[in-house]
Amino acid sequence: MAAQLAETLNQQVVYQVRELTHENDAQIYALQKANQAFFSLFMDHHLTHQEAVADLDSVATQAKANQKYYLGFFDHDKLVASLDLMIDYPGPKIVWIGQYLTDPQTVSDAQKTTLLAQVLKTLRQLATQTVQLILPKRDVTDQKFYEALKFEAVSETKHRWPAVVLTLSFINVNYRKRHWWRNYVRYVRIDKHCVGRQLLSYF
Repeated sequence: MAAQLAETLNQQVVYQVRELTHENDAQIYALQKANQAFFSLFMDHHLTHQEAVADLDSVATQAKANQKYYLGFFDHDKLVASLDLMIDYPGPKIVWIGQYLTDPQTVSDAQKTTLLAQVLKTLRQLATQTVQLILPKRDVTDQKFYEALKFEAVSETKHRWPAVVLTLSFINVNYRKRHWWRNYVRYVRIDKHCVGRQLLSYF
């Protein structure tokens, strides 16, 4: 799915889409620094270069390296957005969003929404049934952002910081949300990758 996702998005969005590597370390760090307000929700220090680029190699618990896909969206040679995904995680036809960031100086709020909406549409076309993510509970801005894209809060969890789990289902299934999430936690085990490796390491 990962290769198909990039190929399809390259035909549908205004940016060039390609997988990020350590050749993009400087740009990844610059993009994440531009979002320091987000990281300050759960970090007691400014994001370091090492922490930013570690996302390239971090893989969620019980997942394989080939399930991870870190997409970069480029305006010419400038990285203006990144999307950290786990494909078929924690199960078939589920995609886990580890982190979605945009350059606030380059990408407007409307463009940020439009871009992720196109990604979600493409994932659905590629037979994804569910998209999931986790956010700090006090990140009200991003919770509203994802809820506007039809994500629903299914549960809350707490390690060092309270967090909320959101899900977007493309199938008509009536989940009993609390029961479903308990089973999900037993299977997945919350780890650093869930919102980029920085967040849950501070829970």
